[in-house]
Amino acid sequence: MAIRIALIGSEETLQKVKALDVYIEDIELLTSMYQTPTEASELVTEVGQCDVILFSGGLPFYYAQKEIARLNKPALYIPDNELSVAYTLLHVTNNLKIELDQLSIDLIDRKFLQDVIQQLNIERAPTFIQDYPWLNQENNHPFQLESVINRHVELWESKQISYVVTSIHAVYDKLTTLHIPCIRLMEPAKNIVDSLIEARNLGALNRAKQSQIAVGAFVFHSHTPSEAFEFELQKIAKQINCSVKILTPLHFLLYGTRSGMEYLLENMEILNGSFQAFSKIKSSVSVGFGYGMTIVDAEKNANIALSYAQKDPSNNNLFVVNEKQEVTEPLRTKKTSSILQSENMKLIHISKELGISVTNLNKMIQFYQTRPINRFTSTDIAEYFGVGKRAAERIIKKFSDGGYLKVIGEEQPHLNGRPRSIYRLELPRF
Repeated sequence: MAIRIALIGSEETLQKVKALDVYIEDIELLTSMYQTPTEASELVTEVGQCDVILFSGGLPFYYAQKEIARLNKPALYIPDNELSVAYTLLHVTNNLKIELDQLSIDLIDRKFLQDVIQQLNIERAPTFIQDYPWLNQENNHPFQLESVINRHVELWESKQISYVVTSIHAVYDKLTTLHIPCIRLMEPAKNIVDSLIEARNLGALNRAKQSQIAVGAFVFHSHTPSEAFEFELQKIAKQINCSVKILTPLHFLLYGTRSGMEYLLENMEILNGSFQAFSKIKSSVSVGFGYGMTIVDAEKNANIALSYAQKDPSNNNLFVVNEKQEVTEPLRTKKTSSILQSENMKLIHISKELGISVTNLNKMIQFYQTRPINRFTSTDIAEYFGVGKRAAERIIKKFSDGGYLKVIGEEQPHLNGRPRSIYRLELPRF
């Protein structure tokens, strides 16, 4: 299945990348265009189901770093480097016939320019250079786009330069409206292709990670076992496509995928609801999540996490141990996030369009978000929604009629029977 790359960038870069993606096998581009780099942060929050995020440059990546961290997805950007600088300088001197010392340049790191000048022994080198190398190291340093523009304008109006080279699309657009001769730092096809290949590889690694086996170990600290323990865990398991195993009346295991468990950690109100139910029957719970490539590894890591959680049995505690045996404590270090609310007008519009309730639409979105791969059958829907086969097929038909679901193949049942259609959900961004 193709690696899904969410590409965020300016119109110009999106066109260039889409013209080259045909040379890269097994990728699918999901494009989002911005007018200014600051919009990248908002666009990141709107990306659908993808394996990796690719930005058109370092500046939009910089603006979106906080949202990237919340999404917990790999991200990278198409770099400006010595090759892009050399291409641009060659074009300026050979095609535009402009001397390099007549240029005002902005780029992430002047080191790229200095390396080219040194290696080519250029004597009349540019002297007006703006750079911001800290962009790759920190996201709390304010970037003043207007300051970059104003410096170029000042040099032009004082006739110290005759041309501008900028690495920022928004700067290029503004200078163009002011009728100041300028060019965007060129993006060699090699840089784009290399970035697409790197994005594909990162996406494949992320998909493998999300498909890891996950085990959740729950131990209740109660003098009296209660049916409510299993009931609440079954509710959780159903929401994240897990199964429940009872070891003792007070000790349970959840088996599923890493993507399902991480969805649970990103939507802590699901767990908090269960914690409240447990408190009503005067019980605390110790929880350990473990990830691994095999069930043995995942169970081992879950037990390590559980040992940390059980150190304070008087309170609810949750620890996670990943495949590298790194320990985290989400209840202490991660903010909770809320599910989609009915106030979302796009959600309400789609529910009316399909003729289903907002609750069921939310449920389908949750089903979609907790699966590592966007492919399923009517049986999967029936099990997740807790309905019969015919009811599941009616739900599927509504999404299909609305254009939000496609048939992508068939699956032959293990026993004799008719082949089952395999579907792919194509919901809009919320």
